[in-house]
Amino acid sequence: MLSHLIRSKGPLDLFRRLRAIADRVGLTPGPMRRALNGYVRLARRYAVRVTLPVPAVILKRYPAILRELLGDGEIVELALHGQRHVDHSLLPTAQLSAEIAQATHTFAALGIPFVGFRAPYLRWSADLLTALDAAGLAYDSSQSVLWPVVDAAALDPAQRAALNTLLAFDRPRPAEVAPALPFWVDGLLEIPVSFPDDEMLVERLRLRSPEQLAAYWIAAFDACHARGELFVLQLHPERFELCADAVETLLRHVQALGSAVWRPSLRDVSDWWREKRALTVRLTPLSDGRWAAVAQGPARGVLLARSAGLETPGIPHQGRAYQRMPERRCVLRSDRRPCVGVSARSARELAPFLSDLGYVVEVGDAAESCTVYLDRPTFAAEASAPLLAEIEAAAGPLVRLNPWPDAAVSALALSGDIDAITLWDYGWRLFGA
Repeated sequence: MLSHLIRSKGPLDLFRRLRAIADRVGLTPGPMRRALNGYVRLARRYAVRVTLPVPAVILKRYPAILRELLGDGEIVELALHGQRHVDHSLLPTAQLSAEIAQATHTFAALGIPFVGFRAPYLRWSADLLTALDAAGLAYDSSQSVLWPVVDAAALDPAQRAALNTLLAFDRPRPAEVAPALPFWVDGLLEIPVSFPDDEMLVERLRLRSPEQLAAYWIAAFDACHARGELFVLQLHPERFELCADAVETLLRHVQALGSAVWRPSLRDVSDWWREKRALTVRLTPLSDGRWAAVAQGPARGVLLARSAGLETPGIPHQGRAYQRMPERRCVLRSDRRPCVGVSARSARELAPFLSDLGYVVEVGDAAESCTVYLDRPTFAAEASAPLLAEIEAAAGPLVRLNPWPDAAVSALALSGDIDAITLWDYGWRLFGA
């Protein structure tokens, strides 16, 4: 365990981390309880839901404290963070399954609802995702996306070294390649975390100024919002007092955008991603190069259309190129089928992925007659940001479903791993407990 911590942080940063833990986490639950309650109060004030992954051993030691957080079920969701706080990417398959089974049993025995998982240290593996799916979990939130808001060239050598150690260990994908959007891994929904998180900014870059912290988070959120994606902020509760002002500045910024930003828990995201699978759009050719589009399905689903020849009055979609169709139907002029065409030889995962994001997809013979035509024999959802940008930049009419419920164009979710409640918990971790 100690060698693992040294590898993840480096000797000097590990020493600093241990000192910081001693300062922020007490010998009794009092300090962490205050931090958790403060985090929840802040989330409630801005109507943002917060997801708190917790190891089952911590839940078992302090059930009253964690049940107290669930008192406001509209705000807090608890998720699995393993049975113990160990690197799940290093566990053999059989042990992985056993750890997950123990954790789910502990939560169930204590009557704590759960549907999702986040791996300690954000260290995941394909075997872990398979085990989570087999255990019936709805989502995982262990993968991560790095927004390019930290200029490594402007850092001092110590900061740069600490940052590189973190990035090598956590392996976030660059946002230039990876969209910050949920995607399916078989029956499991992967919901990526956004970097920079509190670990990067506070521990690795040693930032303390609320203005600096807020500036990084707002810059990352704005980049995410501009692409219509999901910003999952990670803030460990033991750093809440250090980061509270910065998070509040971010939340005020988000609040000013009103209904353009959905503010769910991770469970809400998972539920919506499943709910919207029932949404459909029927495209029908009319006379004189006109098309009728009609959406059906869950009431929160919204039909969007972009076209100079749109004949149905719409509502501007939060400053985007699209119009929202209040009656979920429209007529537009187009000399091409106003949707995305996917060639028959494209990777089989491509069309379902695009459909999940709300695109109307035509596969096969009619694909080349669509506004957007894609021929992609290879495809990876976790590296699809350039492809999505290409679709949105394509000229011509397009009909699609809003990927988020109602009028939202992006989403923000708060989260924070409860790794420990007292200093004693960190001590027990050294012995694998």
